[in-house]
Amino acid sequence: MVRVRQRDGKVRADRPAETVHQMIRRRRHERVPLVAEMTIQPGDRCPARFASHVFNVSRGGAAVFSPQYFPPGKLAGMAIVLPAWRGGPRRTVHLVGAVRRVQVGDEGNVLGIEFLSKDAGEDYDVFCRYVDALAEGQSPVMRSPWRGGFTLVEACIAMTILCLLVTLSAPVYVRAVEQAALDNAAGNLRTIWSAQRVYWLEHRTFASSLGELSALDLIDPSLTSPSATGAKFVYQVSYASSEGFEVRASRINSTRWTGQIWMNQAGLLEGQITGPRNQVLVPPS
Repeated sequence: MVRVRQRDGKVRADRPAETVHQMIRRRRHERVPLVAEMTIQPGDRCPARFASHVFNVSRGGAAVFSPQYFPPGKLAGMAIVLPAWRGGPRRTVHLVGAVRRVQVGDEGNVLGIEFLSKDAGEDYDVFCRYVDALAEGQSPVMRSPWRGGFTLVEACIAMTILCLLVTLSAPVYVRAVEQAALDNAAGNLRTIWSAQRVYWLEHRTFASSLGELSALDLIDPSLTSPSATGAKFVYQVSYASSEGFEVRASRINSTRWTGQIWMNQAGLLEGQITGPRNQVLVPPS
């Protein structure tokens, strides 16, 4: 005989004992078979959680086998671990329900729980999609937080495209860098030209070397040092007199780019820099 506990805590003999399988067969309120693990918590005031098993579900409720007895009308919080499909991760959904029916047996209790969380948000939506897929005989497609990876072929294609883009853009980048260095050299020649004009006002002749201009703090001392680290141009005064001068900037520290530019007392800037594939760069006018 089965000893059935009543709400007042009393125990009475009611009917012959049933096995779990017999209880499951008797439970037909939820029509969709689903075998899943879960934990159940009897209300907010009780922190204890009891391990249970789901064996049938529907959108509105679940048939649960639990060793713990729950009286009808008892609110219960549930954490159902949905089985994984197609190698994907398992998903745990949190729902709230009320115990509506209880079937007591020797091996445990079969609970009919009605969900009260239809508007609880994403977890209930996920659970409903899962149940609908099961009802249609399909494998549930669960939205996973994990993102899919790439195959080796896809990675190789992406790397090939990237290499092509780098190969095509590299010459343009190198040319732009060299043009920027040439523009900077042209600006330094204009600085030297201005310093020469100031020097001429004091001495009535132009300076024959950059050292003379640097000694008067008319130009940056780095312009007089051709061995400066990373320097791309070296500057020197080609000739100077009381009538005129010429200052040159020659490309150095490169086997691919050669040439020089120069400026005279009239401020006329000439010259060019040549590079690979017969590339020619000229200073800004």
